[in-house]
Amino acid sequence: MADITWKDFYDLIRLEANKGSTLDELIPLKVFQAVRSLEQNESFKWNEKLLQAKIDSTLDNPYLLELPSDFKSPITLNISTTEFGECMDTLEMQDPEDFAFGSEGSPAFGYWLQNNRWIWLPKSLADGTSVAFWYNAFTLKSEMAPELTSPILRYGQEALLGLTMQSLAATCREPTWRELYEPLASIGIKTLHVADAELRRASATGSFGGLRNG
Repeated sequence: MADITWKDFYDLIRLEANKGSTLDELIPLKVFQAVRSLEQNESFKWNEKLLQAKIDSTLDNPYLLELPSDFKSPITLNISTTEFGECMDTLEMQDPEDFAFGSEGSPAFGYWLQNNRWIWLPKSLADGTSVAFWYNAFTLKSEMAPELTSPILRYGQEALLGLTMQSLAATCREPTWRELYEPLASIGIKTLHVADAELRRASATGSFGGLRNG
């Protein structure tokens, strides 16, 4: 059986609210608000993403890496001069006062994250160095188009339903919804945590070494 789509979930909210078509435009906005609330308070395994790049000396600033619009927080940044075939090194994120832009030939100690939009890499990285940046991502509104689905719909329907209905309480003039849907939201959030923990355990037990030398 296929996972439900966002349209299926929007229709579920519409039926739950029982206000006819008056909420059709508002429901996707309130669901997005619920998703963002969950993702602001927790980084889920299924929201991890990988950004890959290479140092290209022909660019105006080869040591500046632009982050995607869904970026939330860093996980790890690895570099390799062998395209991760033989060895790699991990760069640690540094505070701006500790980060040294350095010059070519100086040691690569870390990177600087500038206002969640840019990563500054040290100039010691050789031309052609591969960069692999794992990060936690937010779900974007464009990813919640009616015909699409999402892991958070698979693992977090109860949490999304409870939080969305609580968010609609004021608009619908239904103050009791805040209390009525609190148990559902709480159970749903616990379910999300369990699903996330199970995926992380599976990832840990299924990983293999051998990428790093020295």
